[in-house]
Amino acid sequence: MSQPPARNRDDGDRSPATAPRGSTTLSSALYQHLYHHAPVIMALLDDSGTLLSVTEHWLEVFGCRREEAVGRSIGEFMTSSSRRKADEHVRPRFLKRRRVDDVRYRFISRAGGTFDGELSARRAPDTKGRMLTVAVIFDVTATHRARRELQGVNEQLTTTLNSIGEGVLSTDAEDQVRYLNPAGQRLLGISLANAVNRPLTEVYRRLERAKSLGTDIVPAAIAQGASADSSASRSAAVVLANHRGGRLVVEETVTPMCDAAGRVAGAVLVFRDVTAQRQLQQRISFQARHDALTGLFNRYEFESRIRDAIASAQASDVEHALLYLDLDRFKQVNDGAGHAAGDTLLRQLSIRLQGELRRGDTVARLGGDEFGVLLERCTQQQALRLSERLRRSVYDFRFRVGSQVFSVGASIGLVPIAGQAAVDVATTLRHADEACYAAKRAGRNQVRVHSSAGTPSISAGGVARASTPEVALSARLLRPLHNAVEGGHLSVRPCTPALDGVYPPSGDGVVPERWQLEELRRILRQPSSQRAEISLLTLHVTVSELDDQILLHTAHALLSESALRPSQICFEIPEHVARIDLEGALRFVDSLGGRGCRFALSKIVDAISEPAHLRQLPVDFLHIDDRFIQALSSDTLYRSSIRALTEMGRTLGMFSIASAVDDSSTIETLKELSVDLAEGDVFGAPLPLEEALRTVNGTMLTL
Repeated sequence: MSQPPARNRDDGDRSPATAPRGSTTLSSALYQHLYHHAPVIMALLDDSGTLLSVTEHWLEVFGCRREEAVGRSIGEFMTSSSRRKADEHVRPRFLKRRRVDDVRYRFISRAGGTFDGELSARRAPDTKGRMLTVAVIFDVTATHRARRELQGVNEQLTTTLNSIGEGVLSTDAEDQVRYLNPAGQRLLGISLANAVNRPLTEVYRRLERAKSLGTDIVPAAIAQGASADSSASRSAAVVLANHRGGRLVVEETVTPMCDAAGRVAGAVLVFRDVTAQRQLQQRISFQARHDALTGLFNRYEFESRIRDAIASAQASDVEHALLYLDLDRFKQVNDGAGHAAGDTLLRQLSIRLQGELRRGDTVARLGGDEFGVLLERCTQQQALRLSERLRRSVYDFRFRVGSQVFSVGASIGLVPIAGQAAVDVATTLRHADEACYAAKRAGRNQVRVHSSAGTPSISAGGVARASTPEVALSARLLRPLHNAVEGGHLSVRPCTPALDGVYPPSGDGVVPERWQLEELRRILRQPSSQRAEISLLTLHVTVSELDDQILLHTAHALLSESALRPSQICFEIPEHVARIDLEGALRFVDSLGGRGCRFALSKIVDAISEPAHLRQLPVDFLHIDDRFIQALSSDTLYRSSIRALTEMGRTLGMFSIASAVDDSSTIETLKELSVDLAEGDVFGAPLPLEEALRTVNGTMLTL
């Protein structure tokens, strides 16, 4: 607005122009009140922008006398840029609309200072019909300064949040996401636009069934559940699923936000990725508790578990057992094939030992070729059976290095852990070592029990044949569980009166599988046993027999001499054996499969997670591991595992077999799971094989 030419006026007239009351004219009373009483920067102007009158507060702010203000253009009190803005943009719009609101200008005081002001104006006629303007200016310098400072703080805060590596997420009181910094967007795999205004649980996705690695805190509960004075942060380590399909471990800190009234207005969640750190900690923890060569528990962890077993035995009537196992002839492997071959043997034997134990038993490498086994909730008689199983499994093992074949054995010391006889870890281990040493002195490949009197006494397995009870073949009824399998079936096992299920001794070099074949040949030579009704005969073999030419010769002789057809004979190989020596298993299958023999895989465990060997081995039967059946009623996961095995077998055209069935409820469950055959105490006690052959037609013999 340019300055108008000078006009004649009465300089002594200090009162503002007056106008009659009305909605379309300026109110004289209002202007008089503001002029004399209100601390408002206010002026009355004509259409040219000349000041006709100003308030006292105007004079104070601009630092001038009334005669220095009245008659001048309002533009003279503005900076040049603000004056151009008024002349070029604001004044044309104002003359047309008769009002403007909150137009920001930069004003100049008489002393040369400047301040920020917002001008609002109204245009209306006075009593003489002249168009006059009332303008009001508000000093917003302090407001703008505070706003600029706040903007600077916000920019600094935003820069900080954008620069840090931790994720920062804020919510309102309804758990809706309000902010997520770039690091948080990267960790969660979601953009800010997709995160804002969504529920916290949809953006910050905890794995509900994941095991928390720290104090379990639900971040979404902080905003609603925190009190006004609960300003302390709460921390946890949790597992998250990001929006890219991965998962990560984060350490989080959750802090409630409160407004000026003390009400909880939301929460701030700060989280950082500690996945690599946790993995490193887990590796360190694993290495501290496990043997580096075999992956078994080490001595430190094993002694800790023995300590717990002793405490439980002293506090209750529960019984445990400790086995100390020392390999025989291991030095021959190191000397003959090198230490690398010895390490390989130890790793393979570790897998073999684990496959022979029950779920929950602990096997550890104590050093060199020494192993420890803790059998929890196990009576001495049960421990003897398991010890014999381990002894025989090691004895049957054949380790091949090129053209060399090595056989080792195991001397085992057994110590019961029961009642107050269990004293401390060191004493218990010493007694087990003494029993193991007694087995060594007695000729190796034996099990010796350390008696409460402190001397190794009871022996099991590997003793002279003259002191061994008579061994015979017995049979249990193997029942079909549905119509797909027809006929009567028998499950045949060797047994002794003293130790049911213990194989005959091998100290004279006679391999148990060969003995079983010879005993079977003897029985089948009897006229009453030469019957074609036998459906199937199954012979169990282990690693030691896969390349045993004498065993193969005996098997071929049985096929040639008896009235049995090759399709009536089935050789059963433990799954862990096939996994250790798949090539040997395939050679064994090729040798006898060419004559029409059938094959089975026993102690099925690993096929659930890795069924590749099921495709490679042409087997007809899957014999589910006894541990799955025994735990069927107490653990629902085993039900799913058995169902998976039977479905895989059916897909590959294989029948499934379950052993150790001891009650009728288990039978019904196995039927639901589509298991084909079952045997156990619920079907009756075992019979001598000769008697079983006379009473059952169409038998399936599992030897």
